[in-house]
Amino acid sequence: MLQKGMFITDITQGNQSLNGIFRISDVQKQAKNNGEPFWSFMLNDATGSLSAKRWPVQGQLSPQELPENCFAQIRAVSNVYKNSMQVRIDSIQILSKEEEASLNTADFRPASPYDGADCTRELLELADRETASTPWHRLIHAFFDVPANMEAFYSASAAKCIHHAGAGGLAAHTLEVCKTSLAIASVYDNIDTPALLAGALFHDIGKLQEMETTDFETNYTAQGYLMGHLVLGVTMLAPYCRQAELPKALEEHLFHMILSHHGSIEYGAVTLPATREAMILAESDMLSAKLNSMAIVARDLAEGGIAPRTSQGLKCHVFNRLSTEQVMAGQVMGQGMPQQAAQSIPSQGPVQQGVAQQPYSDGKFCKAAPANAVSTPQPPAGQRPSAQKPAPQPAVQRAPRPAASDTPPWDDSEDYLGSLAEADIPIFEEIPVFDPEPAPQPRQAKKPTAAPAGRKPQGKKQEGREMMPGLLTSYPLK
Repeated sequence: MLQKGMFITDITQGNQSLNGIFRISDVQKQAKNNGEPFWSFMLNDATGSLSAKRWPVQGQLSPQELPENCFAQIRAVSNVYKNSMQVRIDSIQILSKEEEASLNTADFRPASPYDGADCTRELLELADRETASTPWHRLIHAFFDVPANMEAFYSASAAKCIHHAGAGGLAAHTLEVCKTSLAIASVYDNIDTPALLAGALFHDIGKLQEMETTDFETNYTAQGYLMGHLVLGVTMLAPYCRQAELPKALEEHLFHMILSHHGSIEYGAVTLPATREAMILAESDMLSAKLNSMAIVARDLAEGGIAPRTSQGLKCHVFNRLSTEQVMAGQVMGQGMPQQAAQSIPSQGPVQQGVAQQPYSDGKFCKAAPANAVSTPQPPAGQRPSAQKPAPQPAVQRAPRPAASDTPPWDDSEDYLGSLAEADIPIFEEIPVFDPEPAPQPRQAKKPTAAPAGRKPQGKKQEGREMMPGLLTSYPLK
């Protein structure tokens, strides 16, 4: 058996030698500014991927042909380019089929965080409970009782590189969507739960034909590029609907949920959700995809770190926040909170002297107390106030939060404006008085000036007056 040698994770710095066997993908033959060709591709193994370049030597590029998804013995040197690690290939030797057969494929198979078989088992148990004694039960078993369908489903990826990417990702994503849909349905009345569960179970079933997942990667098929998984899902399920004798009305509802589960046309939906079940499914699908994408981004962030909004296909920044448990455990400013997170905490504004605030029973400050609630020291009689800055006043202490049954300290029966006046708080005095500008006066028509002798009076010509006299007769001449 051939020994793999170094792994991608062994490359930790620039100017480091690399010697090992790697799987080559994303092969592109490009050209330098002077026209000389070079190879650009990715080196892959079970620990990750790394960008690589094979430059020409004395104008000659070797090898002349570089097949996709081949295995090769690589000797290279690492370097950092634009804050990203890549390697410069010094030697590349493509392995024969016999040599490939002697490799340990586990060294090159990307690890997946998803257990597709376990997720599928839990998913079908959930479906059996929610759709028992309904036509949906017959449809679910008509599809999943086919061994090829079952195996393809639990080994498939939900995406090429975004959310739930990797073997088993489709089953994990589908399970999340089903659970979220049922949770939302439990809040509202008149939701067809069996239909919703069937729609959530089959909403991405077209990805079995849209993408092809191998031991090493996931790629789109020709059908996937041409039609997409929404349309493919409907065409795949149509014969199983006939086999299960699914009523036409239920079949149409199922197809509508599949075709609209992207929520909007701009995101690839064929039509907009038109039923409550379709709306719940679209929102549940979006929530599962975005939360998984945010978790992937946050996984590589330090506590308090912020990722740009372009990460992982998201349109928002991702902030790896401190959890409630971390804060309660003492990770506050000065005790372990990252500087980046501490800087994001807004500072308290200055407390207005002479005014104290009392909280409602929910802890919100809303009522002004009399001015004498906070006393300000006065100089002795006959002595001028000191020019020095006054000592900072202690922050107003939040009163203990009363019980939820307590009456709020201010209600409609109190003289709220009077309490503001006692606290010497301006109410209306500083509001500027609105003084509208006088309405513009109509313009007066200018009197025509007398023309010099021997010349005709000049005037502005109104276009169209001769053509549309009825429309312009009411307009004054300028």
